[in-house]
Amino acid sequence: MITFFTTAKPFSGHNGITQRNALKSWTLLHPDVQVILFGDEDGAADVCDELGIQHQPCIERSHLNRRLPVANYLFDRAHALARHSWLCYLNCDIILTPDFCEAAHRLTQWRKSFLMVGRRWDLDINAPLDFSRPNWAADLRQEALRLGTMRMNELDYFLFAKEMYQDIPPLIIGRVFWDFWMVWKVRSVGLPVVEASPRVIVVHQNHETAYLQETSAGQGTFLDPGAEWNYRLANCGKNFGNYSDCTHRLTRSGLLLPTFWRKERDKLKAFLWKTLIHDTYWLRKRLGLRRRKHELTQ
Repeated sequence: MITFFTTAKPFSGHNGITQRNALKSWTLLHPDVQVILFGDEDGAADVCDELGIQHQPCIERSHLNRRLPVANYLFDRAHALARHSWLCYLNCDIILTPDFCEAAHRLTQWRKSFLMVGRRWDLDINAPLDFSRPNWAADLRQEALRLGTMRMNELDYFLFAKEMYQDIPPLIIGRVFWDFWMVWKVRSVGLPVVEASPRVIVVHQNHETAYLQETSAGQGTFLDPGAEWNYRLANCGKNFGNYSDCTHRLTRSGLLLPTFWRKERDKLKAFLWKTLIHDTYWLRKRLGLRRRKHELTQ
């Protein structure tokens, strides 16, 4: 079974709803699941008591932003507290359904050490979910596929074997680039990284992003001081990995397939898009070959 760990925002307003939804969904995955919530935000202790999850109020935060945790402390403490051999970090607004554990079980039968990652589906959820309904998970999956939007670049969960991450630098969770380092680290020691997006539908509940309203964020997410800190800790971008670095892909039917030449294919796609689409925009606009105009003539 799995030990899930995360941090949260204060449990008030819409954030309180989304975070309760997420944490509750994790507790329902298996009778022996372990969930650890780090941080002393308002309402955290009460929610932990309510849902029967483990609360760790102490957490080390970044010197650049006292709201944001650092990865080395969080992962080290999770390792020390975990009673299971598999751990998963994910944000506290992500809802999981049984397909997550089904995928994890499939992969743990395959290898003793690996990293499982995947994309999320953004969906508007503004009320507490009724988890007493027998089909809540299947209905939510269908709603996400029908109405949600898949995010293509974000890495929203990390399932890994205990003791895999031993020397994480003080990367700032909640700012870009820290997740890229996590993928790079696994590949740097020759272990496989599996993308489970086709098989696992994880639902991210849309919410207002306070980060984008901060003064520092006005510079752009990639120029934020926290992002620059993570960039430097990741060897100025040399120690980065993403979905292009995944060695395997878990298909919708549960097949595990190697992803040969994926990085090279993704680079070629990016080159073709830039060459044929981005760099020719001025010409297509002058000729009237714009996507919207083309669609309206169909």
